[in-house]
Amino acid sequence: MLNLDILKLNKRKLLIGIFILVVCGYLNM
Repeated sequence: MLNLDILKLNKRKLLIGIFILVVCGYLNM
């Protein structure tokens, strides 16, 4: 249970990180 929650949290953080990178790249263009 705990491991699953950590996995979900990491996945969400990864998605947010990718989203921020995409937005920053778009703004830099």
